[in-house]
Amino acid sequence: MPEILYKIPISLWVCGTAQKMKKRRSTDVRVWTREWFETYQDLGGTNRHSGNKGCPRAAASAFGTWAC
Repeated sequence: MPEILYKIPISLWVCGTAQKMKKRRSTDVRVWTREWFETYQDLGGTNRHSGNKGCPRAAASAFGTWAC
């Protein structure tokens, strides 16, 4: 079973966001923040607070830039 964060598979969330960033050719943290929450919603997330928590988002940003 995949690792889950706020009922969302982490790898899909991180890599989905990273792919959107690559498509945009952006490294802007503000863009990452928007895409992070949008990907959360795309994957079925509904809680605005969970989808916008800073610590998982920042860790995923550092990880996603090279892992996906």
